Amino acid sequence: MDRDGRYAVTASEDKTARVWDVASGSPLSVFRPPSGPGNDGKLYAVAMAPDGAVFATAGWSSSNDVYLVRRSDGQIIHRITGLPDVVTHLSFSRDGRMLVAGLWGRQGVRVFQGTDSWGSARELQGGSDFSDEVNASVWSPDDKTIVVSSADGFVRAYEATPKGLKLLSRSTLAGMGVPFGLAFSPDGQTVAVGTSDQESVVLLDAKTLKVRKVLSPPAMGSIARSLSVVAWSTDGKSVYAAGSWANDKGRFAILVWPDTGQSEPTVIPVARNTITALHATRDGSLLYATADPAWGILAANGQSQLTIGSSLLDFRNQRSRFRLAADGSALAFQDARPGNTGDAFDTRQLAWVKAVKDWQAPRTSAGKTMVDNWFERQQPSINGKGLGLDANEWSLAASVSRDGNRIAIATNFQIRLYDRNGRALWKTAAPATPWQVNTSDDGRWVVAAFSDGTLRWYRQQDGSEQLVFFPQADGRRWVMWVPGGYFAASPGGENLVGWQVDRGSAQAADFYPVSRFRTEYYRPELISEVIGKGSTDAALAALPAGAAAPPGGQAIRERLPPTVRIVSPDTSNWAVGGNIKLQVAVRAPADAPPTILRARINGQPVALPALSALRSSRSDANESIYEVPFSLPGLDAQILLFAENKHGVSPEATLTLKKPPVTAKEAVAA
Repeated sequence: MDRDGRYAVTASEDKTARVWDVASGSPLSVFRPPSGPGNDGKLYAVAMAPDGAVFATAGWSSSNDVYLVRRSDGQIIHRITGLPDVVTHLSFSRDGRMLVAGLWGRQGVRVFQGTDSWGSARELQGGSDFSDEVNASVWSPDDKTIVVSSADGFVRAYEATPKGLKLLSRSTLAGMGVPFGLAFSPDGQTVAVGTSDQESVVLLDAKTLKVRKVLSPPAMGSIARSLSVVAWSTDGKSVYAAGSWANDKGRFAILVWPDTGQSEPTVIPVARNTITALHATRDGSLLYATADPAWGILAANGQSQLTIGSSLLDFRNQRSRFRLAADGSALAFQDARPGNTGDAFDTRQLAWVKAVKDWQAPRTSAGKTMVDNWFERQQPSINGKGLGLDANEWSLAASVSRDGNRIAIATNFQIRLYDRNGRALWKTAAPATPWQVNTSDDGRWVVAAFSDGTLRWYRQQDGSEQLVFFPQADGRRWVMWVPGGYFAASPGGENLVGWQVDRGSAQAADFYPVSRFRTEYYRPELISEVIGKGSTDAALAALPAGAAAPPGGQAIRERLPPTVRIVSPDTSNWAVGGNIKLQVAVRAPADAPPTILRARINGQPVALPALSALRSSRSDANESIYEVPFSLPGLDAQILLFAENKHGVSPEATLTLKKPPVTAKEAVAA
């Protein structure tokens, strides 16, 4: 977050970074990096500059890029490219002038100095004497020292000089674990170190890196796992730690040691999954992120102040409930809940239904075939024969077909199919972590459930993806689509997914909800036939002539509506009943220029001048920036802007304006 606690930024393996208003938890903007299939575009690291104007984010990309992004509208202002490996961690100096990037493998840390408000950057001397990936880095309160943790077991301290980093010392934790998360005490004298494989926090002397104290969790029948991430309260009195440490009820918790560890810690359960980050604020509250996925804020008294959860379904621990109809056309994947119309979904009816008793859960044996050692293992076997998975690949789920001739294995990287002799038949990249896999009894389908909330049907004969289902946890909204883009959806479901259109390696991607292409791509009559016909192509062929347009990304590119974003103001306090001018950027294809700009204030349409009557300037060949006047009501105002061209209406741009707080003098006068 920024120094003043106004904004939080989260980065995710879903290939987005999202900016949030800390006070309300409202989303403000979304950054979508250029991305490709598989891991390309996943974001593993994020840091916000202290003034909140810019954030840096990075992860897995073809050139291992670090993106410097304008917080207000999610646009890239500078790209650091050509790093030697995947970026694992980022941290800005306290003055916002320097950025440290930690890398995967043995590449160590790189250091950059920003100029022109991070519109450019130059690389300084980094640190390269590493034998494993960097886990974290942290700057001292005076910006003179940087401490780095690594999976090679060392904690390293560097002096920050005008030329870059100069190694001061390095140390191991003397058998107390592999160092991971880091936090400086506010006085700069002590560094708290979390560990990736132990349930303890180690306090090191900041100058010598010698152990001062070890903080241990309470003995309370907890599930003993790691305390990998740490934070230090800004008053210096409390140390926080979390990770995969869970209480005896399976809730993942934040531990708080008062008096710098002189007292027993308080246990605050907050999550269903690993806690991945902690950040202490000036006012004594604590931000946290989890792999639920979720993020939240604890108040200074330990009470929950804000929780921003996920609308995704969680398919973990659902193996016995993950049941398929014999022909694969319907599936159950959760318990029935009050108010829901059913606990299963039928792709033929495109509706929630009640699961049928004889639907089949995944088998681990059938006939003379048995799969062993398949759950969270690197060496699963079929009838005693080991399967050769790739490096760092773990088996997570398995299903044996009814006749025992085919075995589906879901790993953290791939969906794989084998025969009864352990011979590999095909493999396909997993779009996210697959928690469940099943095979239809008719031998045609492999169906998997993923951590991104999707369920996907793969044709058993060749592993090609044919259908995707994305239900929401509310039990009402859903969308289902085929790879070419045709879709069916419940009311509200067509805004859950969309097309990402990249604009080159140095620019943020655009995103268009599928609702913007409803006329061409809404085809429930096609979607309902895919499983029965055996493929998307067969379902298409069965439609009446002319019933569907040619699908695909190229067709989307040829009919793009505009995009619109608000360049300024960023945030604004304004006089009641006052006027305001917005700088609005509108981009559209050269052959489909914008024709009109529309607006709503607090839900009500307002008249705007024609585009030709607005003062404007060109930012590039396809984008113009317009000066748009608004007369605002004497209330807090939410402005929604839309641009149109011959292809349709843009996704909306939003700006929320709040009245200035009433001063004491004004209150007395009133």
